[in-house]
This record gives sequence, structure tokens and C-alpha cells, in this order.
Amino acid sequence: MGRMTADGDFEFLGRIDTQVKIHGHRVELESIEAQIMELPGLRLTAVCVNPKNSKITAFVVADVEKDDKAWIARLETVLPHYCVPAGFVQLEDMPRP
Repeated sequence: MGRMTADGDFEFLGRIDTQVKIHGHRVELESIEAQIMELPGLRLTAVCVNPKNSKITAFVVADVEKDDKAWIARLETVLPHYCVPAGFVQLEDMPRP
């Protein structure tokens, strides 16, 4: 997203998508969320990246008990290693703005 300044320059204001850089790779967080939603028993998910260590955390609302090991093992078969969440946080409901 950007805007034209009064003197005709273009000013960059930031991204409007959820693309992030993880270990030098450009990653769309929606792509990770889509793969997580393929796991059985999940209703909602949102992922975020810790800017200090580039680790991904997935927040999920699920009808099943959280199983980090099984979920990570499954995601390792469909996502590059740098896109696999380091862990999951199970919530009763997803916060809304």
C-alpha cells in the first residue's frame, strides 16, 4: 500500500497482505492456515510469526484434543520445514476485532 506525495513521490505505507519473510523465504500466512485447516477436527486457525526468532505459532479452535506431534508430523509432509508451526495454542473461540 502506498500513496503519492504532494511533490509526486511515492510513499510506501506497508503491506496489505499477510506475506512475511521467514529465513529468507517469502511466505503467505494464508497458505499455512489453509494446510492447517486440512487437519481433522479443526474449525478455525490463525498463524503468526515471532519476529525475534521467526518461529510460527498456530492458534486453533478445534473439536478435537490438541495433538502437536501428530499435527506437526502431518504438516511436515505438505509444507516446507520453515512453514511448519513450532507449536499450537488451542482456543475455545477465535478473538474477533
